[in-house]
Amino acid sequence: KTALVFDIIEEFRQFVVYKNIISFISKKGTLSKDETGNLSADSRKSIAKCILDSLSSNYNLKGKSLKVSEIIKKIIINIKNCICKNVAHTPFIMESS
Repeated sequence: KTALVFDIIEEFRQFVVYKNIISFISKKGTLSKDETGNLSADSRKSIAKCILDSLSSNYNLKGKSLKVSEIIKKIIINIKNCICKNVAHTPFIMESS
């Protein structure tokens, strides 16, 4: 069950996480580290805020403007149907804007 959660997350990692980290660094500068070499608490909070904010942002999917969180829900329903009803799953592919 845990593996399924990670598989679902993997489908959106580049679109939600990586895109926001790159955008954060390019707009706001560098991230800071703590004394152990890990991201500082402030950097982690800032990145988490960017990622959470992106879930409520709109994205154009097949001609419709949907919140990213709605797209994720649709994909999860598609995966559920794939498992339970033997319906083909179409992975999410981010389109260039």
